[in-house]
Amino acid sequence: MPLSVMNMCDPAEEKVVTKEIKDTLKTLGHCMFLLLFIPLAMLMNWHIFHSQWEVSGIFEPVVVAIVLLFAAYSGVSIFQAEKRDRALEYLLSLPMSTWKILAIKILPRLTVLLLLIAAGGVLSVFRTVVSDAISVIMVFFIAVFISLAVDSLINAMIGVLLLNIILYYTSIITSYLTIEYRLWGSTEPIFWLSYLLPGLLLLVPLAVAFGIVIKNFDMKPLKWHAKPYLVIALPSAAVLLLFIMVFIEEYLIWIRKMG
Repeated sequence: MPLSVMNMCDPAEEKVVTKEIKDTLKTLGHCMFLLLFIPLAMLMNWHIFHSQWEVSGIFEPVVVAIVLLFAAYSGVSIFQAEKRDRALEYLLSLPMSTWKILAIKILPRLTVLLLLIAAGGVLSVFRTVVSDAISVIMVFFIAVFISLAVDSLINAMIGVLLLNIILYYTSIITSYLTIEYRLWGSTEPIFWLSYLLPGLLLLVPLAVAFGIVIKNFDMKPLKWHAKPYLVIALPSAAVLLLFIMVFIEEYLIWIRKMG
């Protein structure tokens, strides 16, 4: 953040901003350890597999993994330090609005994520930059919105994985229904219909539950604040899962015919 902007912040706000930038860079550093897989994979190839692996063939999936890991990990860990130090109540008691606190926490992480996506586009890792960027940003916000649902970081990461699996299968089945039953006059907007619609059906209830928890946060245990997720977000995920179960067999038959 520019010095002139930092000078306009009061000491408490400046401290929070500095902490969030440091936490974001620390998370990025953790994710960058995946780059070590590239030389390790090449050494294994030279000495064990003796195949014709190209560096680009290893580099591209590693970069994608770094971007996705950062999106999920930076999202679910957004309140991890406060939960670990039992300082969430203190954070929300600072002389700043809740929305300003959320902005200070989200913006550094989202900025780094966008830079990673842009770098992936420049390196031709992402073939369709706009749709891939939307997908990755959706992973990030799913992670942010479930960050207060559970105490454990591992459980939160598992939750992000499961929700994105549900979203993926909902998307491909919606694409199938759109194509097979000509629900749309053109194939161009299929991504927007098949991915963004299920994404919104998942994200909006999560965002509402997250907002309720933040708004009503008090000294009660964090598990008590998970109730809005059970009442609002879980039924939405269950509806998408039911949609998958209803149409998955029909979709698999269609795939076999196409093959």
